[in-house]
Amino acid sequence: MQEAETSIRCFFPETIPDAYTEKGHIRVESFLPPRTNTCYFKQLQPRPDLGPVGLFPAKPENGLVRPYTVTATLLQLAYLMGCCPVYLIGCDTHYQPRANIKEVPTLRKAGTRVYQSNDDSDPNHFDPAYFGAGNRYHDPNVGKMVAHYEAIQQAVLQRNIEIYNAGVDSQLETFPKVEFKQLFSPEKRA
Repeated sequence: MQEAETSIRCFFPETIPDAYTEKGHIRVESFLPPRTNTCYFKQLQPRPDLGPVGLFPAKPENGLVRPYTVTATLLQLAYLMGCCPVYLIGCDTHYQPRANIKEVPTLRKAGTRVYQSNDDSDPNHFDPAYFGAGNRYHDPNVGKMVAHYEAIQQAVLQRNIEIYNAGVDSQLETFPKVEFKQLFSPEKRA
């Protein structure tokens, strides 16, 4: 059977760290095999010591910086594809501590804590079952996320790229805010 043509593009890193077993990296192709319109990209280590270019590369075609938040990867891809302006929706950068979780100390790696969800009561995502009972996830580091966003903002200002935060009740202050509803107003489309 021939694979159907689609205009949807899927982007995945070539490898991901195996944070739960500490066995190094896993090739993404081993569980997401190549298909039409699937792109794998090289990830570079974050280099905050290099300034904004160490967290938001000038030549993303050579690799994308491993993010502190997946939104940073998406912004690098948007830059690579020439998108301007870019509007962030749903990036509130606020996490409420969860009461019904337990830390898995044997999986702690390089200061990153790993937690296991005990129920479906996640207040931090669009669906309370986002992680799901019994699933593991790493502790988000909001400080590193914000630092990554700040580096991106510095880099894009030098490159005349516009990124706006259109999130409702968003606590992300790094990018200029715009009203979500105005994105879809008749004046905006004209």
